[in-house]
Amino acid sequence: YSPFKDAGLEESLSFDRDLLPVNYFLVLLNLFTFEDNKEKLDLISKLLFSECDRLICQRKAEYLKYLWEVLDKKRKEGISLISDFEEFQKRIYSFIENESFEEEPLEGIEYFIGKLDTSVLGADFYLDKIFNKRKVNSYALNLFLKFFPQDLVLFLENIKSRHAEIDLIAKVVKSIEKADSPLGLEILKNIFFISGNIIKIEVLKSMQVLPVVDDEFLFSILGKGDIFLKREALAILAKDDNLKKKALEKLLFVKSPFGKKNQLIIQNLMVIEDSKIDGADGYIISLSKKRFFWNRNVREKALEVLRKWHVGKN
Repeated sequence: YSPFKDAGLEESLSFDRDLLPVNYFLVLLNLFTFEDNKEKLDLISKLLFSECDRLICQRKAEYLKYLWEVLDKKRKEGISLISDFEEFQKRIYSFIENESFEEEPLEGIEYFIGKLDTSVLGADFYLDKIFNKRKVNSYALNLFLKFFPQDLVLFLENIKSRHAEIDLIAKVVKSIEKADSPLGLEILKNIFFISGNIIKIEVLKSMQVLPVVDDEFLFSILGKGDIFLKREALAILAKDDNLKKKALEKLLFVKSPFGKKNQLIIQNLMVIEDSKIDGADGYIISLSKKRFFWNRNVREKALEVLRKWHVGKN
């Protein structure tokens, strides 16, 4: 029997049990925010500590963020903080570090990753997750490179020992592309040198989105790489006008006495043909006018590219 049934108020007074723990947490957090007394802070913190565990179990990112901000504010105020402060930090840090490896990480994890200033799990945890558990993404890799740059050699040794595991190496390459670390380029170059062409191409594609360029490395590919590798390297160099000019000259102004290197020039024309690099037409027109009968194949290929690009048509 409900006393509200006859009054028609039963539904309007329904009790939302899900909101009770949330409201309880917010009340504790509010008390904690404005309290300065050390003893009272310790008392409230013990209650908050259990709530923190609950929020972690339920992956309640929004409320963990509130807690994080309040703890950070207390620390900046210079108050002799609660005895549980370090344990608070360890619990949250450990949660975020583990969460960074999930296929579907916590919503808003970027906020927490940006705030983490140390690791509580250690470099071995990351190396084991990446190379033994085969779990890697940009969030986890970003944290590893942020906290353990001194362990880059260990990371590269693991890469070398697992270079035949193409799926794993490909995941590392894609993760570096989004990790936004200054060490990313060095890792990609190391992967390039120990990999077959499939991974080499993926490495160069990932290099296209990095903010830094190793032009010496890329020009070495133009000098000896196959057509597919040259095409990817050229795409990177073409983003800078000066590097693009040097790249086009290296590819097309090859010394070829009596046509000895003409096959290389034709291959390089094929590299540029599908890339449609701005400013390349002048170089190709020059090749289309090369003298002597032994250069006929070069002239024909150059004209073919020009026709394809609709350059120089009457």
